[in-house]
Amino acid sequence: MLMKKYLIVSGDSFVDRKFRSAAHPEMDVSWPMWPELLAEKLDMRLINLGKSGQGNEYIYSALQDTIEEFKDKNEIGMVVVGWSQCFRMDYQDVGGEWCTERINPYSDVFGWVKKSLRICKSLEYMCEHYNIPYVQTQMIPMYIDWLRGLPPTDQAIMFEGKDMIGDRNEYPGDAVEDEESLLKILIEHDDIINHNNFIGWPISKKLGGYNLSLETIGLQGSPYVISEYDGHPNEEGHKRLAKAIYKHIKEK
Repeated sequence: MLMKKYLIVSGDSFVDRKFRSAAHPEMDVSWPMWPELLAEKLDMRLINLGKSGQGNEYIYSALQDTIEEFKDKNEIGMVVVGWSQCFRMDYQDVGGEWCTERINPYSDVFGWVKKSLRICKSLEYMCEHYNIPYVQTQMIPMYIDWLRGLPPTDQAIMFEGKDMIGDRNEYPGDAVEDEESLLKILIEHDDIINHNNFIGWPISKKLGGYNLSLETIGLQGSPYVISEYDGHPNEEGHKRLAKAIYKHIKEK
Protein backbone atom coordinates (compact mmCIF):
# COMPACT_ATOMS: atom_id res chain seq x y z
CA MET A 1 0.00 0.00 0.00
CA LEU A 2 1.36 3.42 -0.95
CA MET A 3 2.00 5.81 1.91
CA LYS A 4 0.29 9.18 1.80
CA LYS A 5 2.52 12.10 0.91
CA TYR A 6 3.07 15.06 3.22
CA LEU A 7 1.48 18.46 3.02
CA ILE A 8 3.81 20.96 4.72
CA VAL A 9 2.23 24.25 5.75
CA SER A 10 3.96 27.27 7.29
CA GLY A 11 2.58 30.57 8.51
CA ASP A 12 1.67 32.58 11.59
CA SER A 13 -1.44 32.55 13.81
CA PHE A 14 -3.69 31.84 10.82
CA VAL A 15 -1.97 28.45 10.69
CA ASP A 16 -0.85 27.75 14.27
CA ARG A 17 -2.60 24.69 15.71
CA LYS A 18 -1.93 26.08 19.21
CA PHE A 19 -3.65 29.40 18.43
CA ARG A 20 -5.61 31.01 21.24
CA SER A 21 -7.56 34.25 20.89
CA ALA A 22 -5.80 37.07 22.75
CA ALA A 23 -9.06 39.04 22.78
CA HIS A 24 -11.13 36.08 24.02
CA PRO A 25 -8.81 33.81 26.03
CA GLU A 26 -11.77 31.84 27.40
CA MET A 27 -13.04 30.91 23.93
CA ASP A 28 -12.75 27.34 22.64
CA VAL A 29 -11.00 27.70 19.28
CA SER A 30 -10.19 24.02 18.80
CA TRP A 31 -12.07 23.80 15.51
CA PRO A 32 -10.26 22.29 12.50
CA MET A 33 -8.02 24.89 10.88
CA TRP A 34 -7.54 25.30 7.17
CA PRO A 35 -4.29 23.28 6.96
CA GLU A 36 -6.09 20.25 8.43
CA LEU A 37 -9.05 20.72 6.11
CA LEU A 38 -6.77 21.14 3.10
CA ALA A 39 -4.76 18.03 3.97
CA GLU A 40 -8.00 16.06 4.12
CA LYS A 41 -9.10 17.39 0.72
CA LEU A 42 -5.70 16.50 -0.78
CA ASP A 43 -5.55 13.12 1.01
CA MET A 44 -2.15 13.95 2.51
CA ARG A 45 -0.51 13.80 5.93
CA LEU A 46 -0.05 17.22 7.50
CA ILE A 47 3.06 18.87 8.92
CA ASN A 48 1.95 22.19 10.41
CA LEU A 49 4.78 24.66 11.13
CA GLY A 50 2.59 27.67 11.94
CA LYS A 51 3.54 29.80 14.93
CA SER A 52 1.56 32.77 16.20
CA GLY A 53 3.19 36.19 15.95
CA GLN A 54 6.07 35.12 13.75
CA GLY A 55 7.16 36.86 10.59
CA ASN A 56 8.27 35.79 7.17
CA GLU A 57 11.83 34.85 8.08
CA TYR A 58 10.56 32.23 10.52
CA ILE A 59 7.87 31.04 8.11
CA TYR A 60 10.48 30.36 5.43
CA SER A 61 13.24 29.08 7.70
CA ALA A 62 11.04 26.54 9.48
CA LEU A 63 9.89 25.29 6.11
CA GLN A 64 13.40 25.03 4.69
CA ASP A 65 14.68 23.17 7.76
CA THR A 66 11.79 20.70 7.54
CA ILE A 67 12.20 20.06 3.82
CA GLU A 68 15.92 19.42 4.25
CA GLU A 69 15.15 16.76 6.86
CA PHE A 70 13.49 14.61 4.19
CA LYS A 71 16.03 12.30 2.60
CA ASP A 72 13.49 11.47 -0.08
CA LYS A 73 11.90 14.73 -1.23
CA ASN A 74 9.33 12.70 -3.20
CA GLU A 75 7.59 12.05 0.11
CA ILE A 76 6.49 15.70 0.08
CA GLY A 77 3.29 16.10 -1.88
CA MET A 78 2.91 19.86 -1.55
CA VAL A 79 4.06 22.96 0.30
CA VAL A 80 1.62 25.77 1.15
CA VAL A 81 2.76 29.05 2.71
CA GLY A 82 0.72 31.94 4.13
CA TRP A 83 2.99 34.99 4.44
CA SER A 84 2.68 37.48 7.30
CA GLN A 85 3.43 41.18 7.90
CA CYS A 86 6.77 42.40 6.60
CA PHE A 87 7.64 44.53 9.62
CA ARG A 88 7.90 41.65 12.12
CA MET A 89 11.42 40.63 13.13
CA ASP A 90 12.27 36.97 13.70
CA TYR A 91 15.39 35.65 15.40
CA GLN A 92 16.64 32.55 17.21
CA ASP A 93 17.77 32.83 20.81
CA VAL A 94 20.88 31.15 22.23
CA GLY A 95 18.94 27.90 22.62
CA GLY A 96 17.72 27.97 19.04
CA GLU A 97 14.11 28.86 19.91
CA TRP A 98 12.43 31.17 17.41
CA CYS A 99 11.35 34.53 18.85
CA THR A 100 9.78 37.61 17.33
CA GLU A 101 9.42 41.35 17.77
CA ARG A 102 6.22 42.92 16.51
CA ILE A 103 8.15 45.78 14.89
CA ASN A 104 11.61 45.44 13.39
CA PRO A 105 13.63 48.40 14.75
CA TYR A 106 15.95 48.30 11.74
CA SER A 107 15.49 49.43 8.12
CA ASP A 108 12.14 50.82 6.94
CA VAL A 109 9.03 49.66 5.09
CA PHE A 110 10.87 49.59 1.76
CA GLY A 111 13.60 47.34 3.10
CA TRP A 112 11.07 45.13 4.87
CA VAL A 113 9.00 44.66 1.71
CA LYS A 114 12.04 43.90 -0.43
CA LYS A 115 13.24 41.34 2.12
CA SER A 116 9.83 39.65 2.16
CA LEU A 117 9.76 39.47 -1.62
CA ARG A 118 13.24 37.93 -1.67
CA ILE A 119 11.96 35.33 0.78
CA CYS A 120 9.00 34.59 -1.51
CA LYS A 121 11.38 34.01 -4.40
CA SER A 122 13.65 31.86 -2.23
CA LEU A 123 10.68 29.60 -1.56
CA GLU A 124 10.16 29.24 -5.30
CA TYR A 125 13.83 28.41 -5.89
CA MET A 126 13.83 25.75 -3.17
CA CYS A 127 10.62 24.02 -4.19
CA GLU A 128 11.44 24.09 -7.88
CA HIS A 129 14.94 22.78 -7.18
CA TYR A 130 13.48 19.75 -5.40
CA ASN A 131 10.50 19.47 -7.79
CA ILE A 132 8.02 19.99 -4.95
CA PRO A 133 4.57 21.39 -5.85
CA TYR A 134 3.96 24.59 -3.92
CA VAL A 135 1.47 27.40 -3.38
CA GLN A 136 2.12 30.66 -1.59
CA THR A 137 -0.17 33.54 -0.69
CA GLN A 138 -0.07 36.77 1.28
CA MET A 139 -2.33 35.59 4.08
CA ILE A 140 -2.60 38.96 5.84
CA PRO A 141 -1.61 42.40 4.47
CA MET A 142 2.13 42.69 4.01
CA TYR A 143 2.62 46.40 4.70
CA ILE A 144 -0.67 48.31 4.66
CA ASP A 145 -1.21 48.17 8.44
CA TRP A 146 2.14 49.90 8.91
CA LEU A 147 1.31 52.67 6.44
CA ARG A 148 -2.04 53.33 8.09
CA GLY A 149 -0.54 53.42 11.57
CA LEU A 150 -0.18 50.09 13.33
CA PRO A 151 -3.02 49.61 15.84
CA PRO A 152 -2.56 48.11 19.31
CA THR A 153 -2.75 44.34 19.66
CA ASP A 154 -6.11 42.66 20.28
CA GLN A 155 -5.00 41.95 23.83
CA ALA A 156 -4.10 45.59 24.50
CA ILE A 157 -7.47 46.76 23.19
CA MET A 158 -9.46 44.25 25.25
CA PHE A 159 -7.55 44.30 28.52
CA GLU A 160 -5.48 47.51 28.63
CA GLY A 161 -8.08 49.98 27.43
CA LYS A 162 -6.25 50.83 24.22
CA ASP A 163 -8.25 52.30 21.37
CA MET A 164 -8.10 50.82 17.86
CA ILE A 165 -7.89 54.26 16.24
CA GLY A 166 -6.66 56.66 18.91
CA ASP A 167 -3.70 54.52 19.98
CA ARG A 168 -2.35 53.67 16.55
CA ASN A 169 1.36 54.18 15.92
CA GLU A 170 1.91 57.25 13.76
CA TYR A 171 3.43 56.36 10.39
CA PRO A 172 6.81 58.14 10.11
CA GLY A 173 6.45 59.39 6.56
CA ASP A 174 4.11 60.27 3.72
CA ALA A 175 1.86 57.19 3.52
CA VAL A 176 0.29 58.08 0.16
CA GLU A 177 3.59 58.79 -1.54
CA ASP A 178 5.30 55.79 0.04
CA GLU A 179 2.52 53.42 -0.98
CA GLU A 180 3.04 54.45 -4.60
CA SER A 181 6.72 53.60 -4.22
CA LEU A 182 5.83 50.21 -2.72
CA LEU A 183 3.49 49.47 -5.62
CA LYS A 184 6.38 50.15 -7.98
CA ILE A 185 8.47 47.61 -6.06
CA LEU A 186 5.71 45.03 -6.52
CA ILE A 187 5.52 45.82 -10.24
CA GLU A 188 9.29 45.36 -10.52
CA HIS A 189 8.85 41.85 -9.11
CA ASP A 190 6.00 40.93 -11.44
CA ASP A 191 8.24 39.06 -13.88
CA ILE A 192 10.17 37.44 -11.05
CA ILE A 193 7.31 35.80 -9.11
CA ASN A 194 5.55 32.72 -10.52
CA HIS A 195 1.97 33.96 -10.80
CA ASN A 196 0.44 30.50 -11.15
CA ASN A 197 1.76 29.47 -7.74
CA PHE A 198 0.96 32.68 -5.86
CA ILE A 199 -2.67 33.16 -4.86
CA GLY A 200 -3.59 36.84 -5.07
CA TRP A 201 -0.40 38.11 -6.68
CA PRO A 202 0.49 40.99 -6.85
CA ILE A 203 -1.09 41.24 -3.32
CA SER A 204 -2.46 44.80 -3.72
CA LYS A 205 -5.98 45.55 -4.92
CA LYS A 206 -4.59 48.65 -6.59
CA LEU A 207 -2.64 46.31 -8.89
CA GLY A 208 -5.42 43.77 -9.31
CA GLY A 209 -4.27 41.41 -6.55
CA TYR A 210 -5.30 40.73 -2.98
CA ASN A 211 -4.31 39.11 0.30
CA LEU A 212 -6.17 35.91 0.97
CA SER A 213 -7.65 36.58 4.41
CA LEU A 214 -9.37 39.86 3.52
CA GLU A 215 -10.53 38.46 0.18
CA THR A 216 -11.94 35.28 1.69
CA ILE A 217 -13.09 36.03 5.24
CA GLY A 218 -13.08 39.83 5.57
CA LEU A 219 -12.36 42.13 8.50
CA GLN A 220 -13.32 42.09 12.17
CA GLY A 221 -17.07 41.79 12.50
CA SER A 222 -17.60 39.68 9.39
CA PRO A 223 -19.41 36.33 9.87
CA TYR A 224 -16.17 34.45 9.14
CA VAL A 225 -13.90 35.91 11.82
CA ILE A 226 -13.91 35.39 15.58
CA SER A 227 -15.39 38.77 16.57
CA GLU A 228 -15.27 42.52 16.08
CA TYR A 229 -12.17 42.48 18.31
CA ASP A 230 -10.40 39.49 16.75
CA GLY A 231 -9.93 39.22 12.99
CA HIS A 232 -8.69 35.62 12.99
CA PRO A 233 -10.85 33.12 11.12
CA ASN A 234 -13.56 31.27 13.01
CA GLU A 235 -14.60 27.74 12.10
CA GLU A 236 -16.45 28.85 8.97
CA GLY A 237 -13.58 31.15 8.06
CA HIS A 238 -11.10 28.28 8.10
CA LYS A 239 -13.42 26.31 5.84
CA ARG A 240 -13.49 29.19 3.39
CA LEU A 241 -9.70 29.53 3.41
CA ALA A 242 -9.25 25.80 2.79
CA LYS A 243 -11.79 25.90 -0.03
CA ALA A 244 -10.09 28.88 -1.71
CA ILE A 245 -6.63 27.29 -1.59
CA TYR A 246 -7.93 23.92 -2.77
CA LYS A 247 -9.75 25.59 -5.66
CA HIS A 248 -6.54 27.32 -6.73
CA ILE A 249 -4.59 24.06 -6.58
CA LYS A 250 -7.12 22.23 -8.71
CA GLU A 251 -7.34 25.02 -11.26
CA LYS A 252 -3.62 25.69 -11.59
